[in-house]
Amino acid sequence: MSPKVQHLKNAPIKEAIVDIQVELPSDALKGLEKLKKSYSREYPVTKDLLGLEVRIKSTAETRGSSHEMNRMGIRFETGNNDRVVLARLDRMVFSRVNKYYDWDDLIENAKKAWGKYRRAMKPVRIKRLAVRYINQVQLEWPIEDIVKAQPSIPTGVDYKMNGFTSQTLLTDNGVSILVTLAKKDRSEPVLIDIDVFKDVDLLPKQFISVWKQISKFREIKNNVFFNYSTQKLIKELA
Repeated sequence: MSPKVQHLKNAPIKEAIVDIQVELPSDALKGLEKLKKSYSREYPVTKDLLGLEVRIKSTAETRGSSHEMNRMGIRFETGNNDRVVLARLDRMVFSRVNKYYDWDDLIENAKKAWGKYRRAMKPVRIKRLAVRYINQVQLEWPIEDIVKAQPSIPTGVDYKMNGFTSQTLLTDNGVSILVTLAKKDRSEPVLIDIDVFKDVDLLPKQFISVWKQISKFREIKNNVFFNYSTQKLIKELA
């Protein structure tokens, strides 16, 4: 029997992310300046995101290459860095950092950020949708008291385990779920990272369906978290 999904007063959410990957028109770069004005009141802290572009030149006489740093987007932050928007030339990412309230708050802010991004950047297609929850469990408990999926050491390897990292890729009707469990050493928190994503092909008239699809990702994320977590952990967080 699967554990009951419930509200956790002490949910260990470090960061919650909504990621919408897009295809933009060829002149989209000018939209970044519009976004600076549109986001400025809520997100006054900005930083350009740069990427290295390498060009290979080859002719019958010469071969060579050149490179330059190009603007790939802008990072927008609130004054206290509890909300972040990455407005890139291939996606919009909204993050609620440290101060997570609830799903409704996350989606309300993500919708507002997406609306401004869409108006300024004019995406012609949505290619991928994702919701990611990064949890950090700060408890000095044995790993078997925190998660059900535990790493194991083969017989004959007589050493103590001081940390671990494991990844499992699950699928459900075209939706992928990447679950990462990690603990760097005994003093570090346990990471439970759940990334739910799906490749899509949505034209502008279909963009309205984005939030319905993303709400389904929430159900999957909750199912994974509560089934990976021990009952002891759930009681501690409730």
